[in-house]
Amino acid sequence: MFASQIKKDLAKVLQNLHLPVSKLTISHPDRLEHGDYTTNIALQVKRQNQPTPWDLAGQIIKAWRSSGLPAYLAKIKVAKPGFINIWVKNEAFVKELSRVIEKNDKYGLAKKQKGSPSRPVVIEFAHPNTHKQFHIGHLRNICLGESVSRILAAAGRPVIRVNYQGDVGLHVAKCLWAVLKSRRQAPSTLPEKIKYLAKAYINGNQAYEQDPKAQIEIQKLNRQIYAHDPAVTALWQKTKKWSLKYFDQIYHRLGTKFDRLYFESEVADKGKEIVEKWLKKGV
Repeated sequence: MFASQIKKDLAKVLQNLHLPVSKLTISHPDRLEHGDYTTNIALQVKRQNQPTPWDLAGQIIKAWRSSGLPAYLAKIKVAKPGFINIWVKNEAFVKELSRVIEKNDKYGLAKKQKGSPSRPVVIEFAHPNTHKQFHIGHLRNICLGESVSRILAAAGRPVIRVNYQGDVGLHVAKCLWAVLKSRRQAPSTLPEKIKYLAKAYINGNQAYEQDPKAQIEIQKLNRQIYAHDPAVTALWQKTKKWSLKYFDQIYHRLGTKFDRLYFESEVADKGKEIVEKWLKKGV
């Protein structure tokens, strides 16, 4: 709040001095003794008969004081080589803190402009593959995607959160191959089911790399999954639901959500169709 207000008030001073406002930036100093905010505007612009940024900064401060400092400011001061350091009154911070407490999560949100709806922004993130466990990379991805989504939403932009996931592919075939080979009864609880799938994937992956016969069987199973073969579809869908429930628990724990889940199985046939079309054209 203070940075934007300072920029607005200082811009008026610059305009009166016929200095460019476009180069004005407000930031926090590296050290607290240099103030609450600072600007390097005097270092960014050049003016005739103004030999140094120090002199220009002094002129800006003098003009600001002459026009009357805003009530929320405690003091302003020039620092070498031409920074303008700004202190805000403690009472102003306390007053603003009261507004933060009062508005809670709505504090700082941009007001939606009437008559000019913003185009929605699609943010795609998370991307965990079914039949495998979450890992630290997924956590990082969710933190980034959710942060960007919240920043845009706070700025008044409509946000659509989407999640593209690999629910078909060799990793699924490796997992289901091991599940079929184990002949073990499915666990009853979700945590046990996820551990079961994780172990199955490890076993299937090892077999694929070490056993030529298993590799052929897994490749065949992979083709059956893509072809929606009834012999494997039921098992594929059941175990996929385990993964999605597991993912939902993590999303809830992290405070994120998705408006649309996209799956590789939805676009695999269309993707193959596009590839074959352009292969025929020599691409």
